[in-house]
Amino acid sequence: MSGHRIVAALAIASALAFGVTTQASASPILGIELLQGIYSYQTTSSADNPLMISKSIGTFTMNGEINGLVTDPLSMDLTSWNVSSGAGGTLTIIASATGLDTPIWPGFLSQFSGNFSGAVTSVTLQTYLSTSNTMFDTTGILLSSLTGTGSPFATYGNSNATATGPFGITEVMTITTSGQATLSLDGSIASAPEIDASSGIAAIALLLGVVGLVSERRRQPEAIA
Repeated sequence: MSGHRIVAALAIASALAFGVTTQASASPILGIELLQGIYSYQTTSSADNPLMISKSIGTFTMNGEINGLVTDPLSMDLTSWNVSSGAGGTLTIIASATGLDTPIWPGFLSQFSGNFSGAVTSVTLQTYLSTSNTMFDTTGILLSSLTGTGSPFATYGNSNATATGPFGITEVMTITTSGQATLSLDGSIASAPEIDASSGIAAIALLLGVVGLVSERRRQPEAIA
């Protein structure tokens, strides 16, 4: 059995153990925004899931962005491919979703992973909860702040914040380069039950189960009603 199927099976077992009920369907709006120096671009859609763009902006000559949402259980994933020119610079990629329903689990689990080559100075990911249900809201509750160190890298963080629908989620990925570079990055946020690290193997299995289920559902994007 492949790794992602194993962790997906763990997720199902975890859901049964918690007696999880099905989350109500949402009618969200997805958005992507790019900021680079004096340049900016944004798009939103209630019909496209995942929402995808391919665009050059400023000193970043190639940018492919995918914002994908799963509503049951709730997760949002930002996948990014970027190439910067010899001039380098800072690129901010913002993925957002609004109109989200109350999650089946309290708390959130964030992950940030990827690889890069060339003159990369830093890569970071911040995730925000918008209780005002505002698109591209970076003034809400900070759920996590993650930094990629070395290549490849993978890191995660969790928050015990709770959300009541309708609300929004915003991920802010920031890339800084001093010259030509190529990057492939992934950041995601998912509702997840609080994990007690003292519970040892059971807690690890639960964590892997939640992450595995999110990964499995990301591979099967669902349409927005």
